[in-house]
Amino acid sequence: GVSIDGKPVTRTAHKAAIACEMKFEPIGPTGQVFFHQGMVSAETVFDEGEHKKPRAPTAADGEGIGENLYNSKDNYLRLSNPVALRFQLPDFERYDIEKMTLFGMTYDSVPKLFLFNNQTNAWDEQKRLSLSMDGNGWVPYIDKEGSIYLRLTPNEEGNRYDGMNRPMLALKGKVRE
Repeated sequence: GVSIDGKPVTRTAHKAAIACEMKFEPIGPTGQVFFHQGMVSAETVFDEGEHKKPRAPTAADGEGIGENLYNSKDNYLRLSNPVALRFQLPDFERYDIEKMTLFGMTYDSVPKLFLFNNQTNAWDEQKRLSLSMDGNGWVPYIDKEGSIYLRLTPNEEGNRYDGMNRPMLALKGKVRE
């Protein structure tokens, strides 16, 4: 039966509504791990160019490149210049990834997407703005701090007004034993 605060609920009507607060824990007590879209946000970082890994911005870097400001909560990215982003996976050392999906979408010309490969220290171009891989597929792209770096560059057919929403991640995994 249903109980509230330890007391059984008796039925007095044919329909009932029960409201309560429920806390969602992405790393659950059953060992399941699930970060849904938007729980791990993409932050704008300093773009070191096409041959180097990006880095966290410093005060000397100013506020950002073009309209893409560091520490911005704005969900929209301008693609008139290349932009580098970082996903920081929370508590990365506690779980193994079973599947992780990167979602990207735009109504403008599609930018080029690159993931930084930590094994080759080079950018790997991706065929689409959205991709899904198992944990082994993501290994080269996750550094020892649990960061994933991506770079978006304007398409040749694009213009200075092109943009897109920040990409999002979704992750499913299991707590390490």
